[in-house]
Amino acid sequence: MTVTEYYQQGVKLKQQKDYDRAIELFTTALDEYPDSTMIIGIRGSTYYNKGEKEKALADYTRLIDLMPERPDGWNSRGNLYHELGEYDKAIADYTHCIPMSPDNYGTYWSNRGISYCAKGDLDAALADFNQSIACWTEPECSGWALYHRGVVWRKKGDLDKALADFRLAAKYSSYNADIPYQAGYVWFMRRNFKKAIRYFSKAIKARGNVADHWLARGASYWNQCVKDKTAFWGKDGEIMDLAEDDFTRAIECDPAMAIAYLDRGMVRCTRARESNNCIKAILTQKATDDAERAVLLAQLEHIGGKDLVPQTDAFLRGLRSNQDEVDVIMSNMLGLFAEEGARGAVEDLSQAVALDPDNADAWYERGLAYTLLGEKDKALADYERTCALDPFHSKAAEKRDKLLESRK
Repeated sequence: MTVTEYYQQGVKLKQQKDYDRAIELFTTALDEYPDSTMIIGIRGSTYYNKGEKEKALADYTRLIDLMPERPDGWNSRGNLYHELGEYDKAIADYTHCIPMSPDNYGTYWSNRGISYCAKGDLDAALADFNQSIACWTEPECSGWALYHRGVVWRKKGDLDKALADFRLAAKYSSYNADIPYQAGYVWFMRRNFKKAIRYFSKAIKARGNVADHWLARGASYWNQCVKDKTAFWGKDGEIMDLAEDDFTRAIECDPAMAIAYLDRGMVRCTRARESNNCIKAILTQKATDDAERAVLLAQLEHIGGKDLVPQTDAFLRGLRSNQDEVDVIMSNMLGLFAEEGARGAVEDLSQAVALDPDNADAWYERGLAYTLLGEKDKALADYERTCALDPFHSKAAEKRDKLLESRK
């Protein structure tokens, strides 16, 4: 084959994701034409696709040595440095790009701004995004810069400007699923959880395999429930069911996401605790008519106690007034929900502390779950671990001290 044929065949193999054979062909072509910038560039991108980033870096550096006056190598190497977390090197490479391509340098301003933002230099990032937006003669080309400028405004706490940029970015870049996610983040920060849920749902619809999107919507459902003071039932019914489902989807997308296990464990622990509170309320209330009794029984069925409805109905009708029988009913109910809710919470929270052993909240929540199960020694150990990690965790200290006092 000729060098051109090696190149063309290599391009086809790269498109088919047969990276090893593509690299072999590009390398063979370079043996004959070692200074072919076109082949060096595509071999570098193939190394990158294969995950061999050091070899990709070497090809991009070689490309720069051969064409220092062109932005291609500088930009490719800058992108790779950014991905490797070497932001200062990325910024230096993008800085070389900017004066080299006056017809398209809005891209390079944006790239440098993204690295400044990742580095934490928000003012420099903002200046670059402003410059990028100003460069584009066609507004629809500025969607990428507007999106990232919105992120900077959000990080700086200017939520109105962030939302304004996200709206424009969505107009010009409707394909970007991260735009509604970031807008949802802003509404979450404003504690408008209903709007946050709406935007996170758009992000999930656009790209449903991102763990952060499911986690964020689940957290919004959770916080909406807390805000409405509706315990785990949620307003009009199923908010906590939705939260738990979303945390489960986050875990499916990223099984190593400790915060998703923590959040789902908190939901399950809350379910167990609130279920027990509901049961106690049912057994201590007097239902004066059929309507009131129907409400109490509906609550019981909603929390999973369908099988217990007949005996509870008999109790509420006054057909069982013996305290021993009442105690049996309560024991059966509490045992049922402790096993179903708290055991599931312990499993999730154990996974959370395994993935993130320095997270004091995970240890504390598991202590609560063990307390629900009556496993006081395990609960005490978790409260003590919480206090060791966070000496100012007053709730854990209070529960630890109560357990210690009960042993005297």
